[in-house]
Amino acid sequence: MKYINILHYFLTIGLIITVIVLLLNQNKIQNQLSDDSVIESVNYPFEERNMTLILTLIGVGFGLFALFTFGGVKQLFDAKVEEVNERYNKAKKDNETHHKRMNRLEKDLNYQLAEILYDKASTLRSGDSPSVYVMVALAACEKYTQVLSDCEDENQKFIGGVNTRVSSLLDEITKVIGITNRDVETSSIDFDRFKKRVERISAQLNSIDFAKFNHIVSKIKIID
Repeated sequence: MKYINILHYFLTIGLIITVIVLLLNQNKIQNQLSDDSVIESVNYPFEERNMTLILTLIGVGFGLFALFTFGGVKQLFDAKVEEVNERYNKAKKDNETHHKRMNRLEKDLNYQLAEILYDKASTLRSGDSPSVYVMVALAACEKYTQVLSDCEDENQKFIGGVNTRVSSLLDEITKVIGITNRDVETSSIDFDRFKKRVERISAQLNSIDFAKFNHIVSKIKIID
């Protein structure tokens, strides 16, 4: 690219000098061609050949000028395309990195919320409001399962710890439901529906559809 540009510059300068010389000698050439009395018959073919040679050189020069101009423009275009591709790939990589960071942040937030709900459920477990405990414990399970769904190459010890907490919550929920015969204090929640859902989750812990718990989370009211 560098050498082509240098050659292109020299060719352009040469063409400009040639055109200037021709313009400066234009009147002289025209007078020589039109004045038959001055031009001898012996010299006329020689001067005609000179003009033909000059015109040929000019044509070849402009042809080379156009060729190198096209080559320079093409290389400039290819360089721009490569630059655009590099910017696109960099933006794509940055976007993927941003999404990974957002996913990690979402997982961390879900885990922190699950821990808060787990601690709250542990407090409510010994209280006199088992229905509220069930709702909070189910919400903790939902958040823990979201954390598990986002785990790809996490530490197996961490995954095992989360699974243990989910299993213990489900066991406790099942026990609470088994010993509770009263209605749910929050009339908008169907306690039997909770019981069926917990039993289904207990049987299919490894294939939890945590999206089914979204409506539960929206109805949770933690009672101190």
